[in-house]
Amino acid sequence: MPISKQELGWFRPHTQFFVECGSAGGQGIQAAIEAGYEQIYSVDINPQCFKECQERFRKHNHVHLTHGDCGTWLADTLNTLNTPCVVYLDANGWSGETESPYHASIAALRRHGRRDHFVIVDDMNHDNSSRAEMVRDLQRSLSEGSSQDIVRQLVSVNPDYYLYIEDSHSVDFAYTYPSWILIGSPVDLGLYRV
Repeated sequence: MPISKQELGWFRPHTQFFVECGSAGGQGIQAAIEAGYEQIYSVDINPQCFKECQERFRKHNHVHLTHGDCGTWLADTLNTLNTPCVVYLDANGWSGETESPYHASIAALRRHGRRDHFVIVDDMNHDNSSRAEMVRDLQRSLSEGSSQDIVRQLVSVNPDYYLYIEDSHSVDFAYTYPSWILIGSPVDLGLYRV
């Protein structure tokens, strides 16, 4: 489920840079354009998605697209920018990948060393979980979970992150269940905290 212009607007007072792991059809890129981000960076391992986004955004000089693996690319991109960014990660990845790109992305964030990025993790669920159920599961993950848990890995990037869970369900799509995103923020955004 892509993020919306409104949701990306939450971070605009803090950064002008949007960095996305997983371009897919370009919905996240489009939302970042509409939200007014000055520089947009996106990578996709799927060659078809990459080509479609190249064509779709060819007239946008501030959109920088790469075909490749997000782990290596994310580290290089963040080191080049060296400023706070919105980093949009996918918790599940493309069907052609052997494992989720999330783990490589989190490792890249840890190696990068900055603790002031805003990290959004998409696709936290693909079921009919309520907010209360998601929060309970995320809190349990923090207290009992293994180091492989998505929440624990996010907190390993910045132990002081404010954690939020939001429904990124969009009326533009035919989904009938919530689509939860997890947000790690270095500042209090005033959203629903985990």
